[in-house]
Amino acid sequence: MAQIPTAMNPIAAVLTLFSALFHAGWNLLARKYRGGSLFLRVPLLISAAGLLPILASEIWGAPFPKGTWVNFTIGGVCLAVYFTGLTQGYECGDFSVVYPLARALPVLAIALADIFMGSPPSWLGWTGMILVAAGCIISPLDSWRRIRLTSYINRATGWILVTAAGMIGYTLADNQALDRFQPGIGLVLRYHVLESMVSLFAFGLFLSLLRQPLKLETGLQNWKTSFVMAVLLFSAYTLVLIAYQYSPETSYVVAMRQFSLVIGVPIGAYYFKESAPLLRILAALTITAGIVLIVLAG
Repeated sequence: MAQIPTAMNPIAAVLTLFSALFHAGWNLLARKYRGGSLFLRVPLLISAAGLLPILASEIWGAPFPKGTWVNFTIGGVCLAVYFTGLTQGYECGDFSVVYPLARALPVLAIALADIFMGSPPSWLGWTGMILVAAGCIISPLDSWRRIRLTSYINRATGWILVTAAGMIGYTLADNQALDRFQPGIGLVLRYHVLESMVSLFAFGLFLSLLRQPLKLETGLQNWKTSFVMAVLLFSAYTLVLIAYQYSPETSYVVAMRQFSLVIGVPIGAYYFKESAPLLRILAALTITAGIVLIVLAG
């Protein structure tokens, strides 16, 4: 007899919804206050706040499983790739295009990889993939009547692909590390801070290669913005990790995280006065529905 799926734990559901809200929030701030130098302060603040607890936990806390340093090093570099693609994408593209596509493409890529590895999805998974692909096609358009190649081949598209590649990289590295951790949040938080430290140096290097100005002191207001972004980013990640421990169905948490698109895209489309807001919102909702189906299909 097939096992009947259990309902999602209400605590996990609330934590995940707040995580989605925080994720949309820091991305909206990243788009509003565009610039790699400002964003560089985010991992800097996380690293500074976590430095003393990290040193103390290394002395008195439980040790990391063997080889964890490889994971947080690779994850940190990939996180820097993600930050670079995201900041540059927001510089030259609309929030209502960059944000949903950057969230959708990694899910679609992993689903396609499963097909090539001989694990085709169920009909639910196929439906989800079609919806995600349709949403990705619709998202860059300004109008149903004007479908141009330049809507897809441009600078923003390139940076979206960079962002997606970074997300895939740090997700794989983090998941491999978390599989070796004992239950509890302590090791996870230490891992996240160490990963942020690596991303700080890697992100600074990438910005230097792109000849972006690296100015850390440009006014108290900018530091306040970076502080809020750091709190939102770190909280969003932490809440999801806690939610995983409350929910036996990991796929439910992953699916509910996509609620950030439903929150962020309508706000971004109208607040930043981007073109075709209704079309962009339709695309975001289509992508969200597709991702949820893919995740629930397993």
